[in-house]
Order: sequence, then C-alpha cells, then structure tokens
Amino acid sequence: MTQPRHPRLPRKAKNLQGQVFGLLTVTAWDGYDEPKSPSTSPQTLWAARCTCGHTKRGIRYGQLTQGRTRTCGHPDCKARLAKLKD
Repeated sequence: MTQPRHPRLPRKAKNLQGQVFGLLTVTAWDGYDEPKSPSTSPQTLWAARCTCGHTKRGIRYGQLTQGRTRTCGHPDCKARLAKLKD
C-alpha cells in the first residue's frame, strides 16, 4: 500500500467518504494500491468504520462499490449482515 503524497483525494477519484456499504461507513481516503502491471492504473484505497466499532483500512474502491466488502470481517458482524439479508 502506498501512502498518499498529498493528504487530499485526487480530483479524478470519486469521494466515498460518508457513504455506507453494508455495515461499513467510509471514513477516509487511504492512499493507492500498487498496480499489478505497468499497463494498469493504481486503485484508490479507503478506510471504513464498522458498526461494531472496528476500523478496516486498505479497502479498494471496487470492493466497496461492487458489494464484495461489507463488514470488517469479525464473525459477529458477518452474522449480523446475514440476519439483515433475511
């Protein structure tokens, strides 16, 4: 994970701060992910706070927006999310 050179979110990146995805509320921009090859661009990373109080860092933009990351990973949170689906 690359630390941001500037404390601000880049102009081209969509600001997710304050948005809720599952049990996670996005709290801050967390830098860039290293690209896997020279032809791909780096992805923005985000930090989010779960309803249980834990903070998860380094979540990729696509993981949040496509619904692949919705909890901090704690077993109680996964169970709570499963109950919300029912």
